[in-house]
Amino acid sequence: MNVVNIQKFGDDAVTKDPDYNVSIQRVYFIDEVHRDYRAEGSFLARLVASDRSAIMFGLTGTPLIGKVRTKDLFGDYIHKYYYNQSIADGYTLRLIREGIKTEYKLQLNAVLDKLDDEVQKGLIKKKDLTCHENYVKPLVDYIEEDFIGSRLLLGDRTIGAMVVADSSRQAQAVYEELEARGTFRAALVLSTIGETKEALKEKRDAFKRGEVDILVVYNMLLTGFDAPRLKKLYLGRVIKDHSLLQCLTRVNRPYHKLRYGYVVDFADIRAEFDKTNQAYMAELKGGMSSSSSPVSLRPKRK
Repeated sequence: MNVVNIQKFGDDAVTKDPDYNVSIQRVYFIDEVHRDYRAEGSFLARLVASDRSAIMFGLTGTPLIGKVRTKDLFGDYIHKYYYNQSIADGYTLRLIREGIKTEYKLQLNAVLDKLDDEVQKGLIKKKDLTCHENYVKPLVDYIEEDFIGSRLLLGDRTIGAMVVADSSRQAQAVYEELEARGTFRAALVLSTIGETKEALKEKRDAFKRGEVDILVVYNMLLTGFDAPRLKKLYLGRVIKDHSLLQCLTRVNRPYHKLRYGYVVDFADIRAEFDKTNQAYMAELKGGMSSSSSPVSLRPKRK
């Protein structure tokens, strides 16, 4: 038996008859099958064409369940492993949702109201509201104060954080503000445009090594990024469906003796989270106990 790790398929990814007498049965274990394999894409076609007689097992923590359904491509579920069981087995941590302090909400709302007046006068554009320095500075104030307090409260100065901005412009502004202050070592990860894959990989690896305290992102690293020291997620926008669950679970990896991963909810994701969780419970209700859930997100106790 040979085991081969395949990362991608080339244009010539089709099987050929062997020139020697041997019987081959290929078995594929395909990870992250919650991806949307679009009709105009080539990966799924090349995967199937690589061996039409292969046995294929798809693995995912969040199958697509909307108009495009993962099981329509890979077949029905043959095994379900729930989040509660994963916690009990020690593979993942529970998540705590931390709401924003009332006085801070009032402060930011006041800033937005004032900036909105400038929008009405045509002085700034509406899309620039949350990346304006008058908004970014108190936002970073809160992140810094909270992260300092979290390291002290948890007794672990090695934990890292991720800021999920509501736009690429805000991500850039937050990163520049963090860099200017110098309290924490920060890195900005936006896209492969303008940066090499090697440079982006070095930023991810630097965070994993503990050389970066805070990653600032917009769309990147919200899925598939596995860094156990990442324990604080500052969520600045509402993410939908399976992408929301994928994002939240960036902070659920076991690390040292910590019991929880923490989500600081600037965007108020409660309604979208409940909607997504209920949709997955309906999808997976066959054989699921009433206490099971795709993801468990507890509010922080006052």
